[in-house]
Amino acid sequence: MTLKAKRARKKTASNWAVINGEKVPRPWLVYSVSKGSVFCAACLLFDVDCSFNGETGFNDWKHAGVRVNEHENSKNHKKCMLTQAKILLEIFNRDIKNRIDHDLVIQTETEISYWRNVLRRVVAATKTLASRGLPFRGSNEKFGSPNNGNFLMLIEFLSSFDPFLEEYIRKFGNKGSGSTSYLSKTVYEEFIQLLAQKVSAIIVQEVKSAKYYAIIVDSTSDISHVDQLSFVIRYVKKDGTPVERFLMFIENSGHKAEDLLVAVLSVLEFFYFDLADCRSQSYDNANNVSGIYSGLQARIHEINHLAEHAPCAAHSMNLVGVHAVECAPEAASFFNTVQTLYNFFTASTHHWEVLQSHTEKRIALKSLSATRWSARYEAVQVLNQHFVEIIETLIILEEDIEENAITRQEVKVSRQRKRKLHADETRDGDVQLSGRDQFRVNTFNVILDNLGSELRKRCTAYEKIQEKFSVIIEFGDLDNREIRKRAKRLREIYCSDLESSLEDEFVHSMLIAPKKRWKKIHLLIF
Repeated sequence: MTLKAKRARKKTASNWAVINGEKVPRPWLVYSVSKGSVFCAACLLFDVDCSFNGETGFNDWKHAGVRVNEHENSKNHKKCMLTQAKILLEIFNRDIKNRIDHDLVIQTETEISYWRNVLRRVVAATKTLASRGLPFRGSNEKFGSPNNGNFLMLIEFLSSFDPFLEEYIRKFGNKGSGSTSYLSKTVYEEFIQLLAQKVSAIIVQEVKSAKYYAIIVDSTSDISHVDQLSFVIRYVKKDGTPVERFLMFIENSGHKAEDLLVAVLSVLEFFYFDLADCRSQSYDNANNVSGIYSGLQARIHEINHLAEHAPCAAHSMNLVGVHAVECAPEAASFFNTVQTLYNFFTASTHHWEVLQSHTEKRIALKSLSATRWSARYEAVQVLNQHFVEIIETLIILEEDIEENAITRQEVKVSRQRKRKLHADETRDGDVQLSGRDQFRVNTFNVILDNLGSELRKRCTAYEKIQEKFSVIIEFGDLDNREIRKRAKRLREIYCSDLESSLEDEFVHSMLIAPKKRWKKIHLLIF
């Protein structure tokens, strides 16, 4: 048969194109390589008067499309197909004891059931450890070893209550490489990959079903100090529940805005997400991502003007406090002293005992936290309550000649820091301020100015979002005229997403739902 004939057979005979262009296969059509012809399997078994079940079969490729359609719609073919279906149904419903391959079927089903039970336990252990973020491996992979890792440890624990698993470990536990056991790192690592692919597929399916989504991107380092970009997506499910889902880590994407843009666009392309459907983007307040001119949010906003930037509120107030402290050297030095005191007393049990011996109540010094500003308040509060006792303890340790030189040096009171003079300056004429005034001018006022600046910068972005969606946020407090005005403004912004009847729908909702109910809904949302 020529190549042209083969192509014709493949296009016209093996598949049936319906009116919408979808191709439906014809499983009853069997091709013989030796004869270069096609046969109808059903007619070959139950019919003799047919061109598709003769000795040579059918090979008129020029008229294959017409002839195959005619045969498919013929009465004899349909009769043979029904007969074949009935016989197959009887075979599958027939008692297995009456089948000729009875022993083979029993053996196959027993083998399948056995390994399924094994894999069911392996998958359960894998899911348990993965869901808790626990490591799997140990220093070896031997059952009975105390260093065989969490996975084998969990399998051993389950076998204590599972006779099937106990017997399985006895047979296949420590056979080594080359034998099938499904208990090696290769198997559970493959299961982890399969589970990750399944979870990612479900997330992608939900996002595409929701259509609109928001992205949350942040940079963090892992335990090996490798910088990673975490990519989180937020969307609303069909039942109205907003969810956030982690998608992936991106390693070494760079810290420049253009590098981050390439990384974000590559992730969206990898998961086949359309950037035009992105309606929000959220980052921390670093300039490379939140900058209003050349930051990542500005670059994405140039591509999609509907991708509104919403600063991350998770640690926003914490960052405000951190930036305010960093702008005042005296404040930064103070918190460094607080942390130094904690490190000094907790690093030595002797220092800790001396501190506790000079107080009626036990002093619990607190460490500073980089992510919780409230922890700094607790640390300062302890220092304020027991300031005298702590100073007395430091003096005792400094004057104790039995203490080593390093310890005595660490507790010395540092000298008062003076402002560095320029070449043409002298200290003549310097205003001598009291300690309280100096703190107010050089520290307190500076921190307040910075706090106000940082808060205004964050509030500006939130105010833009509040103004845009004010028809929803303040819905229960608006009259019909104001509702129509704000709804129209919202529809004009999202002209490709919202229908022209939006104003009427808002007014209609106000008529059928009392204001008290809308206020309750507002409280639930915000």
